[in-house]
Amino acid sequence: EHTLLARMMGVELVEGRDLVVRGGEVRMRTTHGEERVDVIYRRIDDDFLDPVHFRREGRPPFDMTPEEAAERMPIFGLVDDIEVANGGTHSKENQFALKVARVLGKRGVGASDCHSTQGVGYYVTVFEEELRDEPHMLELLHAGRYYAAQGLPNGKLRAYELEEEVSTTG
Repeated sequence: EHTLLARMMGVELVEGRDLVVRGGEVRMRTTHGEERVDVIYRRIDDDFLDPVHFRREGRPPFDMTPEEAAERMPIFGLVDDIEVANGGTHSKENQFALKVARVLGKRGVGASDCHSTQGVGYYVTVFEEELRDEPHMLELLHAGRYYAAQGLPNGKLRAYELEEEVSTTG
């Protein structure tokens, strides 16, 4: 199943021992030397992927503050940003993820992550320029020229914000 998914997505399938960190960059060992890794998709099981939307194993969803999550979860030191608007996640978890991102000084990205047609485009990442290709997308991501947004399906695209900010600003 993992091999099929990797082929369909056009990505490399590696094990942890195939990855190294040099100079703050994750690199993949290949037969031709090391190559930079821009995105890591870690499949643990069907119910869990994002570190902010972490597996709780029966614990209440918010048994720590955003500040505690930012401090206690070492994964945040390895990523450039955090998915804060996930179409397959409850709004409370999305808001928590956005608060963690703010604590860490990260902008946050959005994605539909839907398993039905109703959720397509509910959350998206908006770039300041039309994307030309993958290198251009990575350039804009690294420059912080994007934001998480919602409302595309109903034609009212707007930045995804903390609920307190939305209620006080209109």
